[in-house]
Amino acid sequence: MVEDLNEYLGQKAVDYMKALYNECVQKRTVIKSEFYSPNGIANDWWLSRLTPLIDSTAGRVTKILGSSLKIDERKKAEEKIGFQSNLLDCIKQAVIATDLKGQILYFNKFAEQHYQWPAKDTLKMNIMDVTVPQTSKEQAKEIMLELSKSESWSGDLKVQKKGGSTFMAHVIDSPIIDDDGKLIAQMLTKSVIFHFFNTIYPP
Repeated sequence: MVEDLNEYLGQKAVDYMKALYNECVQKRTVIKSEFYSPNGIANDWWLSRLTPLIDSTAGRVTKILGSSLKIDERKKAEEKIGFQSNLLDCIKQAVIATDLKGQILYFNKFAEQHYQWPAKDTLKMNIMDVTVPQTSKEQAKEIMLELSKSESWSGDLKVQKKGGSTFMAHVIDSPIIDDDGKLIAQMLTKSVIFHFFNTIYPP
């Protein structure tokens, strides 16, 4: 059986699985792990779950229930999403995606620089509370209304940084439509156009 497993998964993956079994026995807890079998027949990504069965009298692990699931498609999807995210981070513009309620789903690196918000802190926050100053609230609501009709909007808008300072930006807001034509999210691209001008020549 071991030889068959070696042939199927490859020696490196089998050794990794043995280490997981030992960890499960020593810690007496459920172990979940993802691993790749590059050298065997499978050449797949796997999600493994090991559950120890403990003898209450002896107080030791007597059996281990193990299950493995191929997750190649999920890993490919994750890699694709990661690649697309890296592309957006290369754009020298603030790119922000929100759901239909305005909650932030994505905040690229350039947005972090200009709004001085860490991306992880903005997730699930409403964009109105992150980038829109009080003086632009009504205009921003009108823009969101246009987007809810699956219509794009572009123009100049005063936005704000985390500390409260404001600057002018050229904004392009676009609806994100799924394959069935249903509005599922909104993408906002913001280019700083007057920030440096106002710094040198304040109004």
